[in-house]
Parts: sequence; structure tokens; C-alpha cells
Amino acid sequence: MRRRFALIASFAGVILVGIATGVFAQNLADPNDVTLAVARAFETGDSRVLAKLLTDQVELDLGEGASVYSRDQARFVFTSFFEDHPPSNISLGEPSVLDDLCTARGRYASLDSNQPWDVFIRLGSSKGAWRLKEVRLSHNLPALNQMPAPLTPQLPHR
Repeated sequence: MRRRFALIASFAGVILVGIATGVFAQNLADPNDVTLAVARAFETGDSRVLAKLLTDQVELDLGEGASVYSRDQARFVFTSFFEDHPPSNISLGEPSVLDDLCTARGRYASLDSNQPWDVFIRLGSSKGAWRLKEVRLSHNLPALNQMPAPLTPQLPHR
């Protein structure tokens, strides 16, 4: 009886993995779905999901300058980023698609700071699948009307 249960459980697990893989692969065909998956991964701080969405080589700038990474390297960069800046929330705007490129912009808020990050992502399409090619995060600069006036030296009165 135990053996039959173990066999059935294993078979069900294989089917569920196959279904999940099929659904995931199907979602890569739509840039809106990929953008949504990126937002969910950022919101949960899930570097493994992000790694599955990446191209083989990805350009990352997570506030310390841009570099090109392999998918595996990028996963560790994201892991470190999420440890240093745990997610609070993210909002990504509607993706803009032109031929085989797609971009989206938004904001990422982390629990460690009151200052949100500006987010820019770029997807590329190859063989019907959209994948993450570039991720840039930078701290939002205050609006011009909120910036302090520049200091000017005071000349002594004569």
C-alpha cells in the first residue's frame, strides 16, 4: 500500500511540475505576463524566479554601476540586493513594445529606506519568448521644486 501511494505521489508530482513548466513557458510569450512575473518576483524578493526570466547574459545596475552577468551570477546579485533592500512593494507601468524589444518603468520600495528606487526593465524577444535583458534601479531624485536652494556665499556688508 505504501509503495502504491509513493508511486502515485511521485507521478502526481511529475505531472504538476510539467503543468507548471508549461504554464511558465507559455507566459513567456506575452510581454505583459513577463512584466507581471518580474513585478511579483521583486515584490516577494524571489531571485530564483527572476533568474528563470533572464536571458543568458543580462545587464544589471542595482544602484552601483552597470555590469553584465550570466543568469547564475545575476541570481546571486539579486539575492544580495534583496537581503540589503528587502521589498516593500513595486509598481511597474504598462510595458511599451516595439518589434522585439519591450521596456517598462516603475518604482520599487524597500523596507530599509523611505526613498523609493526608480526601476527600468528591458525585455527581448527571441523565438517567441520574452526574457529580461536589462534591469536598472536608481534612487529617485526629489522634484526640482522640492530641492533646497543652492548655498550662495554671503559677501560682507561695507
